[in-house]
Amino acid sequence: MLIKRNRTCRKLSPELCQRICDLYLNEKLSSTEINEMLGVPVRTVIGVLKRKSVPRRGKSESVLLAYSRGRKIRPIAERNPKWQGGTVEGHSGYFMLWMPDYPSSMKKGYVYRHRYVYEQVHGKLPEGWRVHHINGVKGDDRPENLYAMPVKIHKGLDHKSKKDYTIDALRNRVRQLETQINQQSYFGLK
Repeated sequence: MLIKRNRTCRKLSPELCQRICDLYLNEKLSSTEINEMLGVPVRTVIGVLKRKSVPRRGKSESVLLAYSRGRKIRPIAERNPKWQGGTVEGHSGYFMLWMPDYPSSMKKGYVYRHRYVYEQVHGKLPEGWRVHHINGVKGDDRPENLYAMPVKIHKGLDHKSKKDYTIDALRNRVRQLETQINQQSYFGLK
């Protein structure tokens, strides 16, 4: 079987072999898409890539590429019977959402839920800043409980500054609530 595949690869012109490699590496096409475009069997495409020592993509990268080109397949995760709509709790205790097209999603297509909520309310998070939970509860992703601060302070390198930011955030929230109450009583909504 192996000899047959090598013979098939050798029968292809060098230009076609180079075209297959270019489509896979530069155009980011899958072996199936190359098969459909050039009419070369998928096994031959894979054989050419192996002979040319082209590194193959992993499943997660392939799924993300397919989604980015609008392919209507469900990712492997969605086919799993334990699929819960794309929300998972990460090892750090923060919840993550499956959103491969979101600008600040991580390599595998997830984005932290607290970051997503913050960015929906306040806009894109500045470079070098993190979202902090004011009350310290990682699962409490209400917009009023989220506050952005520089990474250095958020990592706890300067505990006093982190405390000051939290106190400032709480003071700002109290001011917002007082303003709401005053507006309601002013307009007779109380």
